[in-house]
Amino acid sequence: MWETLGLYFTLFFMAATPWLELILVVPGGIALGLNPVAVALVTFLGNALPVLGIVFFFDWLGRRPWFRRFFRVEGEQSEGGGEEPDRRRKKRERAARMFRKYGLPGLALLGPVLLGSHFAAALAMAFRAGKNAVGSWMLISLALWTMIMTAAALAGFQWLPSVTL
Repeated sequence: MWETLGLYFTLFFMAATPWLELILVVPGGIALGLNPVAVALVTFLGNALPVLGIVFFFDWLGRRPWFRRFFRVEGEQSEGGGEEPDRRRKKRERAARMFRKYGLPGLALLGPVLLGSHFAAALAMAFRAGKNAVGSWMLISLALWTMIMTAAALAGFQWLPSVTL
């Protein structure tokens, strides 16, 4: 019993680790023979709690005057009136165009696969999307990807033995 409980704790912490997300952890837990529903729940929570922590941290940080002065939040003038370096400005504008094109839903839904959910949440907050919208879309995305990966892992592991000779 303690061994099984330890495996679930391991899955939780692996899902909470950036770039080692539920996309990899769900199939791993199911491959170990653990209960698929419990694996899905544990990995969802393991991934969702740090993502929500990132969202709330970025929101808190964005309201600090020293942070706004140091990073010169978009739309605010710098104290010296100097221009931002051209290369840096172009990168920021390109990233903003991508965010406007795909929006928060696109970033949240594709983030766990392409960027990692932690980075996707931080990026959405950096583009000043609202914390409630980012949190909601990230939870929807994580729930959807958890269900997809659980179903895919179950179907894949059921299919594999029938292929062997």
